[in-house]
Amino acid sequence: MPKMKPNGTNRNTIAVVAILVGLGLAALGYLAWQKGMPTTSEPAIAPAKVAVQPPAAPEPAPQAMPEAEPETPEAAPQPPVAAKAPCQETAERLQAFFVRLDQRQYLASRGIKGKSEDHFAKLAKKLFANPPVVVRETDDLFTVLKNSAHFFRVLGKDDLFLIKEILERESDDLETAMADFYLWTEQESQCASRPLALHLPLNGLYEYAGFFLNTLGGQSYLFRRDSRVRMLVKYYAVLIIDRANGQGLNRHGLDIRGPLRSTVEEMEVSQNLNGRDSYLDTLVALQAKYQVKYGDK
Repeated sequence: MPKMKPNGTNRNTIAVVAILVGLGLAALGYLAWQKGMPTTSEPAIAPAKVAVQPPAAPEPAPQAMPEAEPETPEAAPQPPVAAKAPCQETAERLQAFFVRLDQRQYLASRGIKGKSEDHFAKLAKKLFANPPVVVRETDDLFTVLKNSAHFFRVLGKDDLFLIKEILERESDDLETAMADFYLWTEQESQCASRPLALHLPLNGLYEYAGFFLNTLGGQSYLFRRDSRVRMLVKYYAVLIIDRANGQGLNRHGLDIRGPLRSTVEEMEVSQNLNGRDSYLDTLVALQAKYQVKYGDK
């Protein structure tokens, strides 16, 4: 075998080594490629892209249902409240007046038993059962004297002084109370029930209206009272005579025109009546009515 030169041997050795290294690298690359290939004969399918859904929000925890409030039963329909009759309203105002009297010390000091309403109802019965003389009073002196002392004879000293004291002490309510008492005389018969013990019939009131307007005894009582009481008594006496005329109850034939004129004249110069203008309107209207009916006197 021929001897190789040293430089040639080295070159051959290097070449062999390079070839072996290249083959090794190639083998390694082939193995790596084999591993990446699919193991079946089916063609490889790229995985479908799946839309990523956001995670669902957690369901809220169930809330406790509020307890149902108990249903309020509907109120049964109420029948309409019937309006009070005018006579009932008047009676209630008069009852309130008597209740105020019951609370007055000066009334209790007179030893009145029971309610003042009942007491004055008894006094009214006494007066109507014993009327004064209304016509031909001056035929004899005895009748004039009897009429002058009429209330003292029928009621007695204690009750007469009681009425006088009430007129003085309750003067602030006098006009209102007298208006209600007069209304009661008009409305009493319209009340189905008897809400008030006081009975004031027109035929009995007529006798006392004539007494105050047409007799010396009645007028002497009025002139002993203050002007306010006197004018109010004359005013309501005139209204009562007018009602008696309208209902055919003027059995004494009393002429209303003279008392009408004197009452108007007295009221026109008065300044101590709260309802003076209203009273005068009523009286002037009555004057016109009787002037048309009877003419001037």
